[in-house]
Amino acid sequence: MEIIGIPAIGILFLLVLIRPLTVFFHEMGHGIIGWLITRKKILVFIGSYGSIEKSIKIKIFDFTFYVLKNPFKWGIGLCETEEKKISINNQILFVLGGPFASLLIAIISYLIFSKTNFWNLFFLLLIISSLIDFITNIFPSTKAIYLSDGRLTSNDGRYILKLIKMRKLPKEFTEGLEKFQDKKFDEATIIFDNLLSKSNDPEVYKMAIASNIQNKNFEKAKNISSKFRNIHTLDSDDLSNFALTFTETGQLEEALKLYDESLNMNPNNRYSLNNKGFTLILLEKFGESIPIFDKAIALDKNFSYSYNNRGLAKIKLDMLEEGLKDIEDSLKLDSENSAAYKNLGIYYIKIEDYQKSLEMLFKAKNIDENTREINELIEEAKARVG
Repeated sequence: MEIIGIPAIGILFLLVLIRPLTVFFHEMGHGIIGWLITRKKILVFIGSYGSIEKSIKIKIFDFTFYVLKNPFKWGIGLCETEEKKISINNQILFVLGGPFASLLIAIISYLIFSKTNFWNLFFLLLIISSLIDFITNIFPSTKAIYLSDGRLTSNDGRYILKLIKMRKLPKEFTEGLEKFQDKKFDEATIIFDNLLSKSNDPEVYKMAIASNIQNKNFEKAKNISSKFRNIHTLDSDDLSNFALTFTETGQLEEALKLYDESLNMNPNNRYSLNNKGFTLILLEKFGESIPIFDKAIALDKNFSYSYNNRGLAKIKLDMLEEGLKDIEDSLKLDSENSAAYKNLGIYYIKIEDYQKSLEMLFKAKNIDENTREINELIEEAKARVG
C-alpha cells in the first residue's frame, strides 16, 4: 500500500476535504434516523450550528441542507427535525445516529483501505477523522455548545446521558412533556408541580418553571426557581427564566442583574437579550434597549419578539416610522403576536388615529386577553376618541 511520495499539497487538500465529509456523514446519520422515526422534514446545517445566513440552500426530498459558503468553516454541523414531539427513546436513537454513522464510515473505510490499493491515503485519513468524530461525540463532554440562535446544547454523549436520566423519571414526567408540547399548560403545570414533591431532578424543576411561566404563574415560577438555585447550578437558560419572573413581577432591577448573569455565561442567549431589552423599556430606558434588540436580531433574523420590542422602543423615542416597520416585520414573522398589535395601537395613539388604535388594541385583546396593559390602553384610546 503505497502512501509515501504524495506531494504535501495533495495531503493538505485531502485533510481539508476529509473533515467536511466526516461532518456530513455524521449529520446525515442523525438525519436519516430522524426521518425514519418521524417521516417529517429534516434540516441539515454544514458549517454552522443552525444559521441560514451566508449559506447555500439545497433541498432534496424531505431534506433541506444549509451549506455555509465559506468551506473553511465546514468543520461543524447540526441536524434538526421538523417534528418536535418525539418520545425519549426515539430521541436517543436520533442522537445516536450521528456517532453511529461516524463509526460505520470508519469501519467501511478500514475495509476498503486494508483490501484494496484504491486511494489508500484518503481512506486512512477518513478512518482517523471518523474515529476522532465518534470518540469526541459519544463520550460525554461538559463543554457547552451554543447554537446560532443562542440556544444551549451539548455533545451527543452528554445529551444521550440526559435523555437516559429522563427515562428514569416517573412516568408522569413524560405525560407532562406531552401536555407542554400540546400547549396544555394548565395540565402540564399540575403534573410538574406534583412531581416536585417526588423528585429534585433538574429536568423536573426546569419543566415546572417553564410550565408556570407559560401559565403566567410568575410568582410561583420565581419561588420554584429560587429553590432550584439552592440545590442545582443554573445554566444561562435557567437564569434567563429566573430573570423573567422578576420582570413579570415588577422587580426590574433584580431582573437586569439576572439577565446580565445569564449573558455572562452565554452572550448570545437571544431570550436574555430580548427580555433584558424589554425590561429596559419598562424602566423607560428606551435608547439603551435598542442595541440589545439589534444584537438579538443579528443572532436570529426570524426572532419576531425582538423586532416588536425594538419597534416599541423606537416609537417611544418618536422614531415612529422606523418603529412601525419593525412591528410590521414582527407580524410577518408571527401574525398571532398580541404584543405586536398592542404596540401598533400605541403607534396609532401617537399619530392620533384613535379609531385605528382601538382596532389594533381590541385585536391584541382577542388574541390574548392578558396582554400587558391592554385594558389601560383601550381606556386611553376610548377617552381620546370621545
